[in-house]
Amino acid sequence: MLCFLLLHSHDIDVSRDHDYVRKRLAEFGPEFRFTTINEIIAYLFAEVRGGADGRIEFNYAPEFCRHFQTRDSSWELHLSDNFRHALNRPGPAGIAVDGKLTAPLTADFFKERMKIPVPAETGRHTWEVRR
Repeated sequence: MLCFLLLHSHDIDVSRDHDYVRKRLAEFGPEFRFTTINEIIAYLFAEVRGGADGRIEFNYAPEFCRHFQTRDSSWELHLSDNFRHALNRPGPAGIAVDGKLTAPLTADFFKERMKIPVPAETGRHTWEVRR
């Protein structure tokens, strides 16, 4: 489940205690991930399109997705059981990101949930199945 929480603080809190923000975030525990508004905007304005043969294209517009210019990003892919079995049936597979194989080809590669890594840089990126 994804949940957004916006935390505010007063300037006086930070000026009196330079560790104020770090301490407040530490109260949440390690299971939480924190981000900036710039990252949220970048994900909201990213164009993601599916294509033939399991290809997914990502387009990060430079004017809205500056956060990704110097930072890797990732997306979570959820596959239905039927689609996952169909993808695994032809044999060993792997994923190429921007044309480069990210790991050796393996059997039963596709899982119900998969993280799709996208390298840093704005512009167009591709994610595609390799056999």
